[in-house]
Amino acid sequence: MLYMAAITAAGIPVYFVGVNIYGFFKKNKPTKTIIDIETIEDAEYFMKKIVRPDESADEIFEKIVKIFSTFFPCEKTLQQLSIMQQKYEKTGGRQDYIITTLHLATITAINDFEEQKNNSERLLSTSVM
Repeated sequence: MLYMAAITAAGIPVYFVGVNIYGFFKKNKPTKTIIDIETIEDAEYFMKKIVRPDESADEIFEKIVKIFSTFFPCEKTLQQLSIMQQKYEKTGGRQDYIITTLHLATITAINDFEEQKNNSERLLSTSVM
């Protein structure tokens, strides 16, 4: 077995054990974050982590929009939210509320981004003249 060492910026050695580090990372799945929502369980977990019991629906929605405006969900997550929204639509349960809220928040975040982009382009085009 080969030991490799790297020195951090602070001068502290960090040791890696193994020969094929690339192969290790290639075999493992990429890191999943809390906004990578693929299942209803992921959506419920996301809501449990960010929602406080004393928050109103408007406050919850605004918080989710801010999160998705800062950390845009990937295309796969957007597709999954859309599919789950269609699946749980009009079931009237907790899952319907969670998915509908998350789906609408992602759409709102995307629309806000596009609006800001268009406004900045408009400002740039008027300032150049």
